[in-house]
Amino acid sequence: MRTSFHKRNLPHIQPLGGTFFVTYNLAGSIPREVLGQWKAEYDEEKMKII
Repeated sequence: MRTSFHKRNLPHIQPLGGTFFVTYNLAGSIPREVLGQWKAEYDEEKMKII
């Protein structure tokens, strides 16, 4: 048995017991300062093992 519904004019079919794929867009969710700090920490750790 299938359940279907429409949201924002897009048809969606949900088979019972089906597997679903979800995509997230996280662009811009981490501040640039934090990304810069993580990159610096990564580079520092990488230099330790080289």
